[in-house]
Amino acid sequence: VDVDFAKLLPRVAGLALGAGERHVKVAACELLDALTKYVIADSSKGGVAVSTSVPKPELVYKALYPALLRLATDAEPICVQLFEPLCLQMVRWLASKATSRENEQAMAVLDAITVAIGDEANGALRELGARALAEYVRYALKQVPMGSATETSHGLKSALRRLLALARHPSAYRRIGFCLALRRVFKELRDDEGLVDLCALDAAEHALGCLRAADKDPPALGTADAADAALAQVEKVIIHWLQHHRHSPTRNRLLLPSKQRSAFAGGASDFGQWLVRVAVAWPEPRARMKAFNMAVRLATALANARASEPSSPTSPSSPPAAVCGERDSYGPLRALLAAAADRAEAATE
Repeated sequence: VDVDFAKLLPRVAGLALGAGERHVKVAACELLDALTKYVIADSSKGGVAVSTSVPKPELVYKALYPALLRLATDAEPICVQLFEPLCLQMVRWLASKATSRENEQAMAVLDAITVAIGDEANGALRELGARALAEYVRYALKQVPMGSATETSHGLKSALRRLLALARHPSAYRRIGFCLALRRVFKELRDDEGLVDLCALDAAEHALGCLRAADKDPPALGTADAADAALAQVEKVIIHWLQHHRHSPTRNRLLLPSKQRSAFAGGASDFGQWLVRVAVAWPEPRARMKAFNMAVRLATALANARASEPSSPTSPSSPPAAVCGERDSYGPLRALLAAAADRAEAATE
């Protein structure tokens, strides 16, 4: 019997989501679970389908994965038992295929996860979307050597780009989802120096922007608290790499310029100057105070990191390095302090 999956799968998914009778809903869920696994197994055979009625895998993921995520957070326990593990298993499997280029199936799933993270009506769906994105990051990191994710994993970059796009969304619920996902994602990538260097400063800027946008949200939503917690997580990772890894051979990666960063190519000192020159001047009180406190802690971490750098021995009669034209290792720190002084002087006028 040749079954047309393109017509069957949407009907089964509709019954699983909206059937009024429990036995119909459970039967539809069991059938949908079996059909989904069959399509995944069929697509894993190098793209050669057993039947011409089986649609392309990326179309299946684009049409079915949003429904699977909703079923995984359904009030019916059978749905949760069937589809919550399946959703996470699909993410893990696809994460291993999206390292060297953007896999269409993985991108379709990431789009569905991004929509779930910003769902305005279902908090459990936002939480599951955040978990799924963190699982994708965790298993994508397993496919690349430590520290080289910036060069090899397009899937990771795509996932982070989708996440950061939610930070300044007009919808408060999407920003809450961004904060939930950011905290989970940074627990996975905090030990990879390549990814920390690539996205930590950019993520901190977006988290501050999210906190700034939360000033207009109702306090009962908790958007500001969620953004504050997410920013604290990112700041902790940045300070950790500046302080506790300053004696390693690659201790200066966050201090050195890099064109691979999407923002703050000059490094942590550029980010500190942005905090003092721009963020501290915001009219939103909570975001302004958070930026000020972060600038103080960052300046302290930069001073400690610079002080730990080995210096070449000089004779007592030799002139300072700056006079000789050598590189001034404290230049970024001096620029940060100068920006703070300018800001303080402007505030008193």
